[in-house]
Amino acid sequence: MFGITSNRHLLAFLLPWVLLASGQPASAESRSDSYAAGCRALDAGDYGGAVKFLEQASAEQPGNFQIFYDLGLARSATHRYRAAATAFEHAKALRPNDVGARMQLAIAYMADGAPGKALPELEWVRSHAPRTPNVGFYLGRIHVLLGNYATAAGLLRGTVASNDKYRQLADYYLALSVSRLGNVGEAQSALARASRLFPGSNLASFAEQGMRDLGRLAATIPGKFRVETQATVQYDDNVRVAPDVNVFHLRDRRCDSLGTTLYVRPEYAFLEKNGWRLSWSYAGLQTVNFSIPELNVTDHQFAFNLFHRTLSGTRPVNVGLSLAYDQMLLDGDAFLYRLTAAPYVTVQHSPKSVTTVYGQFQKKNFAFDPIFWPDENRDSHFTLAGAAHYFIWDRGRRHVKVGCQFDRDNTDGLDYRYRGVRPLVGFFADCGSGWSLTLDAQHQVRRYPEVNSIFGITRHDNDSLYVARVVALRVQGKPRVHGDWQ
Repeated sequence: MFGITSNRHLLAFLLPWVLLASGQPASAESRSDSYAAGCRALDAGDYGGAVKFLEQASAEQPGNFQIFYDLGLARSATHRYRAAATAFEHAKALRPNDVGARMQLAIAYMADGAPGKALPELEWVRSHAPRTPNVGFYLGRIHVLLGNYATAAGLLRGTVASNDKYRQLADYYLALSVSRLGNVGEAQSALARASRLFPGSNLASFAEQGMRDLGRLAATIPGKFRVETQATVQYDDNVRVAPDVNVFHLRDRRCDSLGTTLYVRPEYAFLEKNGWRLSWSYAGLQTVNFSIPELNVTDHQFAFNLFHRTLSGTRPVNVGLSLAYDQMLLDGDAFLYRLTAAPYVTVQHSPKSVTTVYGQFQKKNFAFDPIFWPDENRDSHFTLAGAAHYFIWDRGRRHVKVGCQFDRDNTDGLDYRYRGVRPLVGFFADCGSGWSLTLDAQHQVRRYPEVNSIFGITRHDNDSLYVARVVALRVQGKPRVHGDWQ
């Protein structure tokens, strides 16, 4: 899909060429034979040999700025970006106000996957030499990673590109920024320019895919106000049990049931700035069980949502928190009240590796407390903690999920108090033409430490759940449809 993480490897692939194009090695005239040999090797394209000679020259002349500068170029050309950054750091220490050294240092940091280190160097370059080629592009790309799309768009529009390769990259990231801001027309124009610059190139193919996906992407653009609606039809071959001790007459009814679920969630974002997004939302849920109307559920949830995109060292990080209050009704009568805090942190280690850590803290209060069986009281403090890691490939079109979560329900009544663990695995595939496939499996184990006051036994749940989902995404204004099997 058209996005940030799926094409990060492309920029790293171009950087060795970029580095050599944006800085020229010094002439072979030198104070030492090793430096002269290093310059000749660099000019001839023998970057491995250049590194060898220039490292020797740097040991001989540790105060020579140009040696360390050229050593950085040679190491970059051999994909040793961290070592290149070390060389440029030495050059910067010798000439702190040299624009070229600080620009090359920032590019090396970017190639090494450290945009957080590159940002202050690029800001210094832009403040002292705003017309430096490509500085606007690199700053714009970092702000895209941070989610500062308005800032990124301004930088990318004003980029002074050193060549058409950079112009193509700037147009591509400009399209990404303005599409997230809701300007689909400008995004399409930028992608068209990127595709025309080098037809048949890797980036041109990404741009063409982006144009095909732009309608789908536009549907997910964060805006001031948006509404999500769902309507589903469900068939369930329920096991024959009484759902509650007070409704024994339900035992003799048919097991299977047909029903539908209606869901609506409007959300208003009252702040979107510098990677922050704050919003209010309401979620309404109504289930309709045609076979057992006594089990129809109505839920009203009101929530405050916080989202922030930032960098932690060298890694893009998303941080979020949802604070919610909801009321659930069963067959029209008050049934359950909940207060919920749900924080999460997502860290992108690389374009192919993402980790999410999440939690949930919930206060549950049921409308009716049992009078004669206090151990059946289900009012509780519920806590959950989990983590999932995603292994991603094929430019984000495929991923495997592996995770585990732990939960604890500390109920007032001892009969429902438990601790649980739940391993999770999943697979996602974008099948093309707007279709996708999701497979999820989980195994839940719950341990109830107390003897049940009614049945005189200690419960131990050990259940598995498997879910297969086929989804057709919203394409050209058509509604999203999906099918689940559990």
